[in-house]
Amino acid sequence: MMRRQGKDGFVWFFTALVGAAWMTVLGCGPGGYSGPTGTVTGKVMLDGKPVPQGCAVSFVSSDGFTASAKVGADGAYTLLNVDKPEIPVASYKVSVAQPAAEISGADYDKYMTEGGGETKREPEAIPAKYQTIETSGLSADIKEGPNTINLELKK
Repeated sequence: MMRRQGKDGFVWFFTALVGAAWMTVLGCGPGGYSGPTGTVTGKVMLDGKPVPQGCAVSFVSSDGFTASAKVGADGAYTLLNVDKPEIPVASYKVSVAQPAAEISGADYDKYMTEGGGETKREPEAIPAKYQTIETSGLSADIKEGPNTINLELKK
């Protein structure tokens, strides 16, 4: 004997579906953080000069929050977290990475057909130690509201 699911089953299913949709809209979506936040801008300098345009600045908290930015021609950056300028108030480890090497289509095709080998790269503009959060030794405490975090790297 089969039992039909009555109106109560439909109401429960509909309520669960609407609840899940509201949780996504109201804060369980990307980030899901609803505490105090701050914004971060600054400059990245290497021995007193701006690092190359296109370098990536990354901030990672012990809670797993991340934010990053590309550095402009004057060394300036503005952190973004999922396209928003606000990041959670926390202590962060920081890294500054070299921009990816650009390679022409012809050089790429030659590299792929000849089975690899060395590609010509510019010398590293950013010392290797700064390129990972584990080795950079850089950190920042983000407070609520605007924060200016200038990073001074040494060769």
